[in-house]
Amino acid sequence: MTYRGKDGGDGSGEGGHIVELTAFRGRSVRPILAQVEASWEDIRGRRLVPARSEISPQSLVGTLGHVFILERISTGLSRFRIAGSHLTDLMGIEVRGLPASAIFDPVSRDALSDAMQAVFDDPAVVRLELSAAKGFGREDLTGDMMLFPLRSDLGEISRALGVVVMSGAIGRAPRKLQITAQSRRGLIGFAGDDITQMRGLSETDSQTRVQRASFKASGSAPERPEKSTSKAAHLRLVTNNNLVE
Repeated sequence: MTYRGKDGGDGSGEGGHIVELTAFRGRSVRPILAQVEASWEDIRGRRLVPARSEISPQSLVGTLGHVFILERISTGLSRFRIAGSHLTDLMGIEVRGLPASAIFDPVSRDALSDAMQAVFDDPAVVRLELSAAKGFGREDLTGDMMLFPLRSDLGEISRALGVVVMSGAIGRAPRKLQITAQSRRGLIGFAGDDITQMRGLSETDSQTRVQRASFKASGSAPERPEKSTSKAAHLRLVTNNNLVE
């Protein structure tokens, strides 16, 4: 198994390379990232991706300040639905409701868009290696972010569980992040039967929903029985700074 990586330093998306899974794991994987990944994998089981409603605070104990939930709003774009205190400290403001690109330096936004497309459309687990430039009242920061795809209540892959850990003194906020490298693990071929379900559509894409309805009405496309992604009630992710969805 491999992670397909791209150098995201200049946001160009060029200079692709393959990162072996063993090499990926051989890097210094931060314990918080490893814990969130293990929790997501445990919930996912043999399915392609788990549902957003299955992510509970109890499964993320000890990491809540570093996790966040993204909602896809368009191709390559997403916004924060929930965000932990670590991002608030880095940016100096509450990021809930902001586009994900708001916390990144403009030079890295193309690379971020490319990563978002991979999360929702492939779908894939994406790891971003990050830095924040030093300056007056600001020391160098380095860290990592991981993004894990999730299904919405409609069954579409339009949510993502994220976790970010930056090391160093934060200093004067905001600390805009730069992507220095990214690695990916595609999920197709490593899941059970639900890989045939809808992937990568935004819940707010009304045109797509109308098209699906017309297919059903006309009989031009075969209907598949809908599967329930989870029987669990909707849960709120609450961090130590009292963030709620």
